[in-house]
Amino acid sequence: MFRKNMEDELLARRFTAAAMGGEKERMALMELMVLKTQSLPEVMQEWLEEYAVQGNIRAQELYCTLAVSGGVKQCDWIRVEQWLLKLAETKPKNAYMLLGTLYTPSAFGYNDAKQAAEYFRKGGESGSGACWASLALLYREYFAEEHSLEEIRELFERGFALGGVVPHSYETLADVCHELGDEKASMQYLQKYHKFVPDDARNCLILGYNYKFGKGCRADAALALKYYQKAANLGDGEGLFQVGLAYFEGSGVSRNYKRALDYFKRATEAGNPRGYFCLGMAYIEGKGAGKNEQKGVAALEIGAELNDIQCCMALVSCYIEGIGVKKDADRVKELIQQARGMQAYAADPLIQQTIDRLEACFLAESEDVNER
Repeated sequence: MFRKNMEDELLARRFTAAAMGGEKERMALMELMVLKTQSLPEVMQEWLEEYAVQGNIRAQELYCTLAVSGGVKQCDWIRVEQWLLKLAETKPKNAYMLLGTLYTPSAFGYNDAKQAAEYFRKGGESGSGACWASLALLYREYFAEEHSLEEIRELFERGFALGGVVPHSYETLADVCHELGDEKASMQYLQKYHKFVPDDARNCLILGYNYKFGKGCRADAALALKYYQKAANLGDGEGLFQVGLAYFEGSGVSRNYKRALDYFKRATEAGNPRGYFCLGMAYIEGKGAGKNEQKGVAALEIGAELNDIQCCMALVSCYIEGIGVKKDADRVKELIQQARGMQAYAADPLIQQTIDRLEACFLAESEDVNER
């Protein structure tokens, strides 16, 4: 906080000096601010536009950079493109990168992915690694059916070789390598992306999963927990659940049922229904809390309402065997039907086999009751 206050005070002093000075002082301050934050106060935008209209090439470049990032209100996009095309004669790498961004479908500029691709390709041919990486991202998002995963990967790697590091390119390339079956390369790019964006919960979860199961790396439960904990610290429900599971199983850390239950509770509060399954089973088995079958079933019921298949199947056993509730054949039928209706698991043979076994158990129990 102290450092931020110091920086704000220094910036205020520089603004005062620039306001009292001339074009040189103002341009120096605006260049610093645009490159650092891609935003300018309204009065400084007026200065920048004035110098750009007067023909200051650097002012035109900064103004266009600001515009394509959404930092200019009521922008004249035709003029922006004209300035950038002129800039391409002397600075093709940056100009084509900005032109491609101008046409990439977004809230700013135009909405023409094909034109964007043409500009990014020109920039790449001019030696811009960032343009090759941006072209790969564009192909991945808008032209996936026209360009193979191998081509997209090659474009990314060509861009990286030229120093075109666009942080999210690493994340996308990791996904591409995963789809190509190259888990080792995927893992390498996930780790590179993490260095740039350490607070991306999704990336932390994938890294945790890969270390847990040895996907593209040596399995390491402690490292898996490290990344799951990062996701948990960001408030991610799956991260909280996985940390709870690690404590419950003693995977990468000493087993601690009480801590596991705390994480499962926090996972449910963050919207992860799987936490209800583990909470329910912990109460039913008396792990981490006093044994309380009724409380366990109540947790499972909440999870079932949220369409958690493990909760549904656990409840089937409870209603068949009378664990924490009275035996209830109608409820068993409802839960089996609910589990079979979950499309996400329709093609999972293990899940379907488990449902079949539970149903067979139910039918056997029903026949036994009838015989009596």
